[in-house]
Order: sequence, then structure tokens, then C-alpha cells
Amino acid sequence: MLEIGIVLILFTAGATGVFLYNHYLGEQARRPYRDAGLSDEQAEEFIAKYPKQNGNSTWVSFAKSWANDRALAEESLKTFGNLKDSLDYLYFANSNEYDGLNFLKDFSQFAKNYEEVLPAYSANSSLVKIVYDQFQRDPRINLDRNELFLEALKIYQNLGREVQKFSQIYALNNATSYFGSYSKLINEIGNDSLSASVRKLGENDGVNKDFDNARKHANMLRLAKHVENILKYPKEWREGAIQVDDVGYGTGMASQDEAKFWSVVEKAVKYVVDKLDSGEAEYDLNIPDGKIEAWYRRQRLLPIDLFEIDIVSGWHNIINGKITPSLEIGWRNVSPDSSIDGKTPQQWLDEMSKKDFREKTLRYLLAIDEVVRGHPAYGEWPNSDAAYKKLFGNTVEKDHIIVSFDGLMKEDEVAVFIQGYPRALSRGFIPWRLEAVVPMEGQTCPYYSVLIARVFGRAALVLTDKYPNSGGYHSEPYVIISPQLHEKISQYGKTTLPYMFGWWQYAEPLIKDHVEGKYALELQLTRPDGKWERINP
Repeated sequence: MLEIGIVLILFTAGATGVFLYNHYLGEQARRPYRDAGLSDEQAEEFIAKYPKQNGNSTWVSFAKSWANDRALAEESLKTFGNLKDSLDYLYFANSNEYDGLNFLKDFSQFAKNYEEVLPAYSANSSLVKIVYDQFQRDPRINLDRNELFLEALKIYQNLGREVQKFSQIYALNNATSYFGSYSKLINEIGNDSLSASVRKLGENDGVNKDFDNARKHANMLRLAKHVENILKYPKEWREGAIQVDDVGYGTGMASQDEAKFWSVVEKAVKYVVDKLDSGEAEYDLNIPDGKIEAWYRRQRLLPIDLFEIDIVSGWHNIINGKITPSLEIGWRNVSPDSSIDGKTPQQWLDEMSKKDFREKTLRYLLAIDEVVRGHPAYGEWPNSDAAYKKLFGNTVEKDHIIVSFDGLMKEDEVAVFIQGYPRALSRGFIPWRLEAVVPMEGQTCPYYSVLIARVFGRAALVLTDKYPNSGGYHSEPYVIISPQLHEKISQYGKTTLPYMFGWWQYAEPLIKDHVEGKYALELQLTRPDGKWERINP
């Protein structure tokens, strides 16, 4: 019995020793964490969670973060896989009061880029998600989408809280994609111009939502850089970006010499935008037909005709029977010309046209006659001609020239002048000792009217029809008019083209001309992008 008692005493003493030893070890393990501010319970839970901890300063630092925000610390270590990177992240997030936890949950793929992404995410997580989503869903992007996202974020960080609207996101993402990097975008646009564009996009959310390529977004930013005052006219800004794309990049002219092309764009577009500033051109058009209003703005800003017709000589660039735009012609039309006293051709035409109209010169009277009396080809369309001439009412002649009228079109004498002035410029008139100023061919005159329209801050398009009784085609200029005048003109019948004034004014007489002739109606309208669109009146 004594032996058993001794054994029990020894066993109890041993167990107590083990217990005391283990307690000592536990105390030793808990001590650095307790010293760091953790409670005994927190220290024990931490050690249980991370049994491989060894109490060194690195683990203690992590334990302090864990005690402060358990979820964030655990997510950080899980994401980075090592204490050093995890602690660096926790310090960055906590010292800046960033939303470190949700960032890791939403964007763990950018954990290594947290210094770039986390600040933006914390400022506006919804915005960053939208920006990222836009890059991921855009099928036109063929570059690394994550890299582009990181490039775009540099812009967002630079702009701060300026970016809040979808139009801003569309523009910045697509422009970054187009230029390929943040640095290239900034080098091309500049910080100040970019900031101004972003602010204006924020004021006009949706202005670019239907752009079908990244370059159009870049065009908007470039337009604002080259023509600062276009930002005052968001509708012009939008349509200008589309027109630049169609005229420059759609034709390939911009790829020949992009810097030179944009130099032409700057001078041509500023010429019209300055008219908006001065009141010479109207901004609020209020045309019910959205497509026609958009065409109006594109056509007066940068008509493709500016690249097809030499303003001074009247030369029309036709190659193998096809009208072909030329960067060199566009360049000449906006550059000083010694043959016209150093003026640019577009300014020369501006001054001459407005002087003739304002002073009602002999050239003006000749232009009126050209419109009211009509072209020799009009005999092919007798019904159309008769209906059209009713718009001029009573006329007065001088030297066998119609010099005035009192009909409905008196309300828009500028539109009448735009139609007839190119023909008046292209020929002389011996009784009045007038010589040709711009000796263009007859088939060029309708397209030249497009350039005359810009002088008055207006827009004109060209409509072509097949001769009803003979081979070939004839073209006529159509000047876009106010909704009020269109309503008055429409009282006499359905117009061939809505909100436009031109010789085939009414659909029914035009159709009748072809019914009575040999050939079917074949109407084609030349759109602002230079392509033809079939018209069925």
C-alpha cells in the first residue's frame, strides 16, 4: 500500500509539473501578445488560429491588426499568403482609412496593385466596379483589359471626384483604350484640356453613349483640345466627333498625315464654332427630326466637300468618275493663299459671299435669277418646276434677269442665295460686265452650295435624281430650313425631303414627272459622311 501511495504521489507530482510546465509555455506564448495589448482570451484565440506563430515582432504586429479588425487581417493573410506583404497592405489600408476588406473581396486579382486601385476603390467603389466592368465587356478591346483598367485608374485618380457620370467613364475608358496608355492620352490631350472635357461630359451625361468605336471618344477629347470653345456647344461637340471620324478616318485621309488632318479640323471647326459664339450661326435648331438635326450640325462643321472642292479655283477632285476627298485640298482651303491677299480660301469665300448678299450686288441678283428662273435641265421635270416656282410668287426682271420675288421663300432669302450663288460665281454676264469668279463646272455647283451654306452658319446637302427622259443624273442643293418655314411650305403638299428647301420641293410632282417620263425615280441623297442614301418620297 505504501508503494502504491508513493507511486500516486509521484504521478500527481509529475502531472502537476507537466501542467505547470505547459502553463508556463502558454504564458510564454501569450506574453508578447498580451504585452502588445491583446487580452488573454484574444491571445489564446489568436494562437489557436495560427499555431505556427512564434511570437516574434512580425507575428505580434499582425496580431495587433488581427485584434483591431479580425476579418480584414485574415482576408489579407489569405490573399497575400505571407506576413510581410499582408502587413504592408494592412498598414497602407488602415493608415489611410481605406476599405481594405471589401477591396480584397471584390478585386483580389489586383491585390498586388493595391496602391493604385485601393484609393480609387475606397473613394468610389461603385465607380471603380463600373470602370472595370466596361473594360471587361467591351468586345472591341484587343489589348490586356486589366492593364488598360490600371492605366485608366491613373486618370481617375488624377481627376479626383470629377468623375461621377457614365459619359465620363465611357470617354475615359475608350480614350485610354484608343491611345493605349495613360501617358499617351495625357501627352495627346493635356491635363487641363482633359479636365475641362470631363467636367463638360459630366454636365451632359449620355452625349456619347451610342458611340460605336473608341476613336470617337478620343475625337471628342481632341476636338476640345484644338477648339476650346466647342465645349460651350455639347451637341456640336458630339456631332463633330462623329463627323471627324467619318470624314478623316472613314476615308483614310487621317492615316495619311494625322497631324496635318487635325490641323485642318482645328481651322475648319473653329471657323464655325466662332460663328456660334458671335450669333451668326444658331445653336438651338429645334428640328423635330433628330437625324436631320444631327446632319445639319455635322455638315456645317466639317463637310466632306471641304476636302473635295478647291474653293478658289472650283476644281472638283473627281478621279475615275468618282468624287474623291483629298487632304491636300482641305489643307489649301484653310491655309493662307497669296493669290487672294494672304487670306484663307474659306475666309475669302466668307467675306465675298456676305458682301454680295448684304449689299445686294449684281452678283447677288444673278444668283437670285439662277434660282427662280432655273437650270436648263429643269425642262426634264416640268411638274416639279411648276410647283417649285409657286414658292417665289411675283417676280421683277432687269435686263432679262429676275432680281426680286415676293413669295413664301422671301422669309428665308439666305437659303435662296445659297442655292444660286455658286452658279452666279461660275459664269459671267456681259450686260453687267460680270466675269466668272470661280470657274467651276456646272456639276460642281450643288456641292459648292454646301460651302456657301457654312458662310451663313447653315447646312446644305445634295440630292441627285435620274433624268426622267434621258440618260444621266442631275444634282441639286438642298438647304436645311427652320421648322416654321417647313410647316408653311408643307401646306402646298408633302415635301420630298423634310425640313429642306430645294428644287424638287414636292414629292407628288416629282413622282409624276417620272411616271410621265421614260425612267423611274432614282433619288440619292449625299450624306455628311459622303455616302449616298436612297430616298423614297
